[in-house]
Amino acid sequence: MSVIAHSLKIKYGLLNSPSEEKIKLWAEKSEAYISKGVTAEEAGNKAAKEVFSDYKKMFYAAQADTILVLLNQAKNK
Repeated sequence: MSVIAHSLKIKYGLLNSPSEEKIKLWAEKSEAYISKGVTAEEAGNKAAKEVFSDYKKMFYAAQADTILVLLNQAKNK
């Protein structure tokens, strides 16, 4: 499992680690929202709701990374 997959799983309470395709789609959608003026946190959440079918199905008691860190990881994996 990649670092970004694990980070996204924790951040968005996913049951499963997302695939590389889902990570790429999440990053593209997040950046599209950001380019429209949506805050990074809100953009990441909106994109996650659209991309990950298991969004917020779990709660992990861990501090998750910021959206900008996750976007950077997704680009540089």
